[in-house]
Amino acid sequence: MKYFFTLFFVILTTAITAQIRDLIITHSGDSLLCKIDSVSEVEIYFKAEYDYKPVHTLMKKKEISNYIRNAVNKNNYILKSGTSFILKEYKSLFDSKRNSIFLSSTIRSYKFNYERIIPFHKMFGMGLKLGIRFNNRLNLNDFLSPELNFISFGPKNNLELGSGYLYPVSIFYAKLGYKYHGPAGTVIKIAPILYFNRYYSTFGAPGKYIWGEISIGKSF
Repeated sequence: MKYFFTLFFVILTTAITAQIRDLIITHSGDSLLCKIDSVSEVEIYFKAEYDYKPVHTLMKKKEISNYIRNAVNKNNYILKSGTSFILKEYKSLFDSKRNSIFLSSTIRSYKFNYERIIPFHKMFGMGLKLGIRFNNRLNLNDFLSPELNFISFGPKNNLELGSGYLYPVSIFYAKLGYKYHGPAGTVIKIAPILYFNRYYSTFGAPGKYIWGEISIGKSF
């Protein structure tokens, strides 16, 4: 489990750290995020993504209207599929990818989840989630976990307020946590969860108790 937590913080740090890129603007109106290697009198040499692969290439200066080093944060833009060309600015929940699949983990269990995001406003929305819960030995506990989340302050950094239910053990829970939803689809969540267990002494913890949960996944 300690390796999972270590991996989580490595991925979180990588995802939310500013990814500063150089910017090339062409006469045709395209904006390209790249890392400029060198500039000659007639050409600019740079590294960018083409056909889903990073490549070193060049562009004639006569094709370029302007270029700026260390100009923008890549995490603020949605790029054309498989390239480094800017499609649009990532500034609203309406720009987010709506479907997500991810793995969640507490100290004693794992959960595979699907979530659908429904935006109401550029900064507010709702998430409908369904999870299947397993214990640490990957034995199915027969726990289905429907969950409703309210999302605010998007699109990248979200505050999530949610509640859910574990079936068939009749345990309700509530959570307040942080969600990172990157423009390329990276999803990272961390939240304390308060469980309300009225009828069972599940995992030796009757009544109300709190566990932490971390989640890593991908949206599409």
